[in-house]
Amino acid sequence: MSFQILVTLGPASDALLEPLMDAGASAFRLNTAHMSLEKITLFAQRIRSLQSDFPIVFDLQGAKMRLGVFPPTQVRQGEEV
Repeated sequence: MSFQILVTLGPASDALLEPLMDAGASAFRLNTAHMSLEKITLFAQRIRSLQSDFPIVFDLQGAKMRLGVFPPTQVRQGEEV
């Protein structure tokens, strides 16, 4: 049986990277909703310095990161949006 171990990292997980890799982690998940861009960048660089081809999954913050600000719009009954 084959399986993968995806490990979610938090802001305080830096010291755990090597032990988690040694314990069999298959990939690291960075939850961008709970970290600054600076912290995300530091984690990615640190992971790459330990193993350049180690998989990193970036879990994007919800609509806040994917959508821009739209101007106010009135929608009337019967109109298609």
